[in-house]
Amino acid sequence: MFCTLGKYEERNTGAHSCEGEITLREHLNPTDIRLIRLRSECKKHIKSVCARHYRKFVETYSSHVVTCCNPFQHHKERAKKRPKARNLKEITLKMRDDGKEKDLNLIPGQKLCVSCSVHFASLFPKKKNVPPPAEPPPIVSPKEPQTALSSPSVPSSSLPPSQQACTSGCQDEPGVNLSRQGSDAQAKVDQKDASYLESLNSLNEWLSSVGKNPVSLRKLSASHTYLEKVLDDIRDVLQKCSGKELSDTVAETSMKAQLYEEMVLQLKKYFIRNKSDKKAQMLALSVLPKSLSVAKVIEQFDTSSHRVRKVKATVEEKGILSLPEVQQGRKLPEETITKVRDFFYRMDVSRELPGKKDTISVIENKRRVLKRKRLVLGTLSQLHKDFLKENTDLKISASKFASLRPKECVLAGSPGTHVVCVCTYHQNPKLMFRAAGLHNIDGLSSEVDCLKYFLCDNPTESCHLRSCENCPDGLQLQEMIELYFAEEMIEDIKYNQWKSTDRSEMASITCSGEEFIDDFFKQLQLLVTHDFIAHQQSSFYREKMKNLEEGEVIINADFAENYTYVIQESAQSHYFSNKQATIHPFMCYGKKDGDIVKLPFVIISDYTEKHDTAAFSSFQVKLMNFLTLNLGSLKKVYYFSDGSAAQYKNRKSVANTWFHFSDFGVSAEWHFFATSHGKCACDGLGGTVKRVAYLHSLRATNPGEQITNAIELFNFSVQKIKSMTFELVTSDDVKNHIKKMEVRFSTAAEIDGIKSSHAIIPSPNNYTVFVKPYSNSPNGNVRKISATELQIQFKDVRGFIIYARSNEQWNLGYVEDTDEEVEEITVNPLKAETPLSFEFQDNTVHELISCSEVLLLVQPRVFKKGQVYKLLAKDLKAANETFKVWKSKLHVI
Repeated sequence: MFCTLGKYEERNTGAHSCEGEITLREHLNPTDIRLIRLRSECKKHIKSVCARHYRKFVETYSSHVVTCCNPFQHHKERAKKRPKARNLKEITLKMRDDGKEKDLNLIPGQKLCVSCSVHFASLFPKKKNVPPPAEPPPIVSPKEPQTALSSPSVPSSSLPPSQQACTSGCQDEPGVNLSRQGSDAQAKVDQKDASYLESLNSLNEWLSSVGKNPVSLRKLSASHTYLEKVLDDIRDVLQKCSGKELSDTVAETSMKAQLYEEMVLQLKKYFIRNKSDKKAQMLALSVLPKSLSVAKVIEQFDTSSHRVRKVKATVEEKGILSLPEVQQGRKLPEETITKVRDFFYRMDVSRELPGKKDTISVIENKRRVLKRKRLVLGTLSQLHKDFLKENTDLKISASKFASLRPKECVLAGSPGTHVVCVCTYHQNPKLMFRAAGLHNIDGLSSEVDCLKYFLCDNPTESCHLRSCENCPDGLQLQEMIELYFAEEMIEDIKYNQWKSTDRSEMASITCSGEEFIDDFFKQLQLLVTHDFIAHQQSSFYREKMKNLEEGEVIINADFAENYTYVIQESAQSHYFSNKQATIHPFMCYGKKDGDIVKLPFVIISDYTEKHDTAAFSSFQVKLMNFLTLNLGSLKKVYYFSDGSAAQYKNRKSVANTWFHFSDFGVSAEWHFFATSHGKCACDGLGGTVKRVAYLHSLRATNPGEQITNAIELFNFSVQKIKSMTFELVTSDDVKNHIKKMEVRFSTAAEIDGIKSSHAIIPSPNNYTVFVKPYSNSPNGNVRKISATELQIQFKDVRGFIIYARSNEQWNLGYVEDTDEEVEEITVNPLKAETPLSFEFQDNTVHELISCSEVLLLVQPRVFKKGQVYKLLAKDLKAANETFKVWKSKLHVI
């Protein structure tokens, strides 16, 4: 929701900047409304203002102005902005109104330099202040003549005019009658209050009686210290009369009063300066004198009665500069705190950053340790809502939830969190949603909220996989968007999209509202399935981790980016040599003695030709040996990886998964995360290895310490990184393994629908696998793992067949007879004239073979009236491949 200024900005600039609570016009000060209108130059009627715009145009507007607004064009325009000026004067509302009379368009809060201020003041000459007529002095009836007090040695006429009035109305020294001063003095005496003269005479008589000097009005008017001396004399007399000792003189009391006022003034300034810091304000109040009443403190500091009383109670208990004890609220159970922290470590909530420098120092058990940074994949408010949805029995505030975020779980925007592997299924609809401002529509806070308009009220698997015929088509959402575009008068929308051609790049698109809705709906249809799969796979992974049994192992696998060797003080041409090492980390989780243990395992290899299934298969041999050594007997292995078609999600990998039991004696399943959601702990392992090796290479200057090949990298890692287990796989090891796997890979069948499948589960004994759209799905499809028949049923054997004659060759034959009891087949062999051409031999020549030796059922072409039989080229190829399979006995489990 936007305030008036936010809508005005969006209409003019296409962007908005509203933040915080929105205040309606009736709750605003009229002066503030006028300032906002003048400073923002908003032409619309201001109905509401958000907290950000109020702060910008009312509270902090003038603090950001550092140059003169130049209303008289005194300053020359420069290519760059005008430099900061000193002694600037802020323009007030009154100055703005005055300037309006002179056709000056001044903005309150802008500032004027000294020269412009003087020029502005000259436009409005000040009117001379005419003093009001003096009031006539009160007429006082003089009483009886008083005893003269004027000193004969100091005539009244010799005093300054300002003092003559005083000396004429009273005496300077006792014993001199005022009537002696002449008629002028007598006239002035008549103007004085008779009671004042009586009091002064009485005071002088009293001072004389106690041995003190009488008061001299001349000295009293001339010196402040004389007044203090007179008061001290009176104080001494009263002190002797009362018998009580007074500690301070009048001068000391005056000094203390001055210091008190200065202290209170400084505290008041500190109090105002720390307006947003409540603790600092309470500390300032605690220093005030205890004798200062609550009402006085409220009056001087403009604060609440509750706060003042609370501070006074704290000072009474603890003394000054103390804060009230924080009231202990409801303490969270330790179980809830643990759940929140574990929630932040989940793969769908945060993921480890793979960079060499993506580490952070945290305190653990009173010691600083380096940890891999984890990027939080969402806002804290949204994650708080997700946590409460999953844990309906728990109650935790958003602020407490945010405070429990582990330090290594960093938010987007922090240094080093620029992520490039984003999910385009999520990112493209998000870019469109933001660009069109659809969050202004009620009920839509993000693109995910739009998905419910394409699903049934209680969506099932078929709804999310887009096979449900009852799901709505989003017509309600379309009407909402069209209405919003019409109200806001939006005709064209400009947005960005990730496009993939030869490479992925950000494309800027401008289209009409109709075209935008069509494209947006296509993106949402894809997101419905993708978002469902992403959540299902993450949920399956969490459940499998939670319910891991003895003998089961979960393996996270992912190729790390190759490590490029760094040599300190190297030749310039070394930069272009680009020598690298392959690093493949595995993060394994097993159960040992009832506890889940982490087993980080890293393969280092100099084989950098391809990151493919063949290389991974050679790494698997080392991995399974490592797991057997550390966990003993294994029952089942669960592989989790991304859906990389080159490395894991292909026909060769499916065949390897089926043969996992025959290769290692352990059955296996393979589960894939949704596209671009496969980041896991492996990224952190690879990043750690590269970071440690990189830092060592920067420090190493001696030839013996430098890392220049995979063997040196392996030896260094084993020596320096004790928390991981390393194995070296050479290029020759990989190539030899590829030769062994050649037959398996060449005969592996294409798996229909593998791109949309996220679980591969082998079916025992029938050479098929069960592929499922997601791991927990009850539905799926059966797929063969080989393009050739590895086993032909006896009942199907008839006609021409390809059979294995020996371990060295295969032959074409014709089935003459079969024996069902012993499953033996009588074959009339044909003689090969060419690789494709065959002829019958003597009809008396027969061979007896078993069903297991039958490789293919074929239908050759007949030539020369039945004398020559030619195989098709595809049958010849299949025969060679099937014979290799039979020969290598890959079908034996």
